[in-house]
Amino acid sequence: MKLQEMKVGQEFMDEEIKGCPLKFYIVGDHKYTISDLCTTIIVAQDIGNTYGKVIDIIKISGEDQYNEMMEKISSSYNPQEIVGTHNGIFHADEVSAIALRIVFGNKKMPKIIRSRDPEILKKADIIVDVSQKYDGVKYFDHHQFNKDDELYGLSSAGLIWKQLKEKFDLDFSSIDELVSEIDMQDTGIQKMPKYHIANIIGNMNQEDITGKEQDAAFYKAVEMMVSVFSDLKRREDLLKEKIRIAEEKAEMISIDDVNIIKLPKNVGMFIPVHLFIGKGGDVLSQYDKNEGVWKTMTIPLEKGDFESKYSLVPTGSEEEIFCHKGGFFQSTRSKNGKFSFAVDGVGEIFLSE
Repeated sequence: MKLQEMKVGQEFMDEEIKGCPLKFYIVGDHKYTISDLCTTIIVAQDIGNTYGKVIDIIKISGEDQYNEMMEKISSSYNPQEIVGTHNGIFHADEVSAIALRIVFGNKKMPKIIRSRDPEILKKADIIVDVSQKYDGVKYFDHHQFNKDDELYGLSSAGLIWKQLKEKFDLDFSSIDELVSEIDMQDTGIQKMPKYHIANIIGNMNQEDITGKEQDAAFYKAVEMMVSVFSDLKRREDLLKEKIRIAEEKAEMISIDDVNIIKLPKNVGMFIPVHLFIGKGGDVLSQYDKNEGVWKTMTIPLEKGDFESKYSLVPTGSEEEIFCHKGGFFQSTRSKNGKFSFAVDGVGEIFLSE
């Protein structure tokens, strides 16, 4: 791939472009600051199967042109997507399908066409939950599937989620579970509890399902599911980072037959104790930067249980802030670069910060 020879509209192969809404290629080896940058930038977008397509070639000279380019990108290269779906009563599956595309795809609210008229719907970039068609590109309806079809049991939400997972190599188990529950209810496999999110969305339908209030309620439902999926994504991303820290930075210290897992003071986030179950530790000590104290917790023998090998008891020191009567938690301030906790039957244990 010779960048100097690229032209607008040209398609090319690049494995690294997969999943990138936009990718920028700098022509030549330019390592300047933005203020004296003078170069050419090729803007390309992912068109699938590890292929990209050049959508613009921009010559940059200085900070003003750089800022101009970024404004152009945000307005021109990320156009508002048009999504078509059926009108009338809305359900959790098409609402969730659109919300998932916002969170993991185009990143902003699309223009939504609600109709069953094929002539009106054909203006849409993608069509969900209507049309009796599925191709995994533009059409994402499930009503044509028979029980012996491979994709039977997936609603429009499941079909969109399948496409997004494959395209961007996504791994979010909580979203897998929620989408699966929405699928099961919408396809008649299993009814969800009364106050499940699928039923809450159903309750947002208006008395008059043909009026402007119904369209407003639909947008409100989409916004609600955008918030739900965004929060699930954020929490799983954070948990993945905590798991990485737990695996890479934890230190095992053995004192008087007590195996202590200690995290460095500069970790920057509080790691849940359940991540250390089965890792060979008896207690976990870590610094809580928000409270400015060291916290020690016993590590349960099994997830979902409080039973552990040892029990914590008060140290009686001036630095100790709290020791739970259940023996599973203690917090303390440090003194002269050390902090301590006490283990029943063992005594006080001192550790360096």
